[in-house]
Amino acid sequence: MKLPAEVGIMVLPNAVLFPGVLMPLHIFEARYRAMLADALAGDRLFAVGLAHDTGAPCDVAGVGLVRTCLKLADGTSNLVLQGLSRVRVLDFQWERPGRG
Repeated sequence: MKLPAEVGIMVLPNAVLFPGVLMPLHIFEARYRAMLADALAGDRLFAVGLAHDTGAPCDVAGVGLVRTCLKLADGTSNLVLQGLSRVRVLDFQWERPGRG
């Protein structure tokens, strides 16, 4: 699968997405809800990046494909993300949820 040049990225303090691995996630923050909605409306891809102490992502992340997603009554979602590939983070924008 050819990956797009830009994908949304979820920055987590203690998680890394490796190729081939299934990662269950609970999406509750507004910025990640918006990113998920964008991914589901398009190619179903987003990245998971390990956070530095500053909160910014490390320069390597994992891109995954949303395999299943259940939207809950409170607006949160439970999903399973399948790791596809490692990628290098070249640019990161805090101010735009989802692709940017």
